[in-house]
Amino acid sequence: MDSGAAGAPPDISGRYQVFVSYVSGCDSDPSWVQDWAEGPLLIEGSADDLRFDFYDDMVFTGKAAVDNTYVFSGETTWQGATLTLYHTGDVAEDGDATVLDGTFEIEVDDDEFTSNNCSIESGSRATEIVGEDR
Repeated sequence: MDSGAAGAPPDISGRYQVFVSYVSGCDSDPSWVQDWAEGPLLIEGSADDLRFDFYDDMVFTGKAAVDNTYVFSGETTWQGATLTLYHTGDVAEDGDATVLDGTFEIEVDDDEFTSNNCSIESGSRATEIVGEDR
């Protein structure tokens, strides 16, 4: 992880492998997160304008901060439902690889009614695939 000059956000661009560590809420149905978030992740852009691409049209915008944290958010459609998500996390190093430990907060709306929406909290860990060009 290269944080550049003192006070600069870390460069977290690169290719990652994501694992979902837990899911709670929405009857603990892991498919609302695990089916699309677990696997490859491509992060592109600069610290204040990052693109988090989980593939399958699951792309969110975010940024990295000088305190070695990151955030991304957005709205997308998955399995016919609208997912509104917010994700925060910490940036660390494990040997030569950057590691992103974070938490998803997702509201699942599977129809036009708000009375039956559910919320999910889910942990994740993304480990950089070392050897990839940045």
